[in-house]
This record gives sequence, structure tokens and C-alpha cells, in this order.
Amino acid sequence: MRVLIVDLVHGGNILAQRYLSEGDEVTCCDVYHIASPEMKEDLRMSGARVLDSVPPERFDITVMPTHCTRAFLEGADPGEMRSFSHEVGRFI
Repeated sequence: MRVLIVDLVHGGNILAQRYLSEGDEVTCCDVYHIASPEMKEDLRMSGARVLDSVPPERFDITVMPTHCTRAFLEGADPGEMRSFSHEVGRFI
């Protein structure tokens, strides 16, 4: 499954690791440009693609916190939209 994680610093990095552990193809976007270089490198080393903005591609699932706006998704086909809190509950 192609998963897009929008926002890394509010738990997106943890959710990305969980999706990776399930064998999903994960793209992480640091849309606020505040994630540390170490966090980004850890995600890359785990197999995630890490970008500064959302690419104009199709995803099966997009996961983002409720405070993010859909403006970050312009040009992308986000697929099913899920909130961070929903996914945390699912993984618990």
C-alpha cells in the first residue's frame, strides 16, 4: 500500500515506522520544515522516502494530523484520508 504521512514532528515519524513495519511503501513529508536532519535520516534508513512537500502522485492512504490543511495536498491524489489520532487508535 502507498502511504503518505504529512507532518513528521507531531508523531508522523512514529506512524511512518509502523507502516514500514507492515511492509507499506511510505512517503513522509516535512511540510512545516522543522524535522531534524537526524529524524529524516532515520526514516530514510528505515526505507521511507522523505520529502519537504507533497508530490503530485496517487496514494492509497494519506495520514495527517487534524491541524494540517488540505492545501498541503494540492496536486496529489491522497486516496483515503485518515487522521493521526485515528491511526494511533488503530495501531494500539
